[in-house]
Amino acid sequence: MVVGPEDGNAPKPRKMVTELLGTSEAMGIGTLFINEEGLPKLHMHSAFGRNRDTVTGCTREGVIIWHIGEVVIFELLNSTAFRKVDPGTGFELLEL
Repeated sequence: MVVGPEDGNAPKPRKMVTELLGTSEAMGIGTLFINEEGLPKLHMHSAFGRNRDTVTGCTREGVIIWHIGEVVIFELLNSTAFRKVDPGTGFELLEL
């Protein structure tokens, strides 16, 4: 999980990454839009918790679902939105 930038004031932030330890409850929300190359790009933030400990951040590949994962998808019809790389930050930002 990416849990924030090392320096919130840096023009090109460097990500802070943490590993999830053990089985957790999870809740997340994300978007799926094409990028500049026409490929689908997932951007998802989640909270993972167990007992009184919670890790919240940007979900990346490598998170494994244990037993049950439920997904609900809402489709936006006639949308022209896409993700475009912002040269200042390097992030793929949503263009509407």
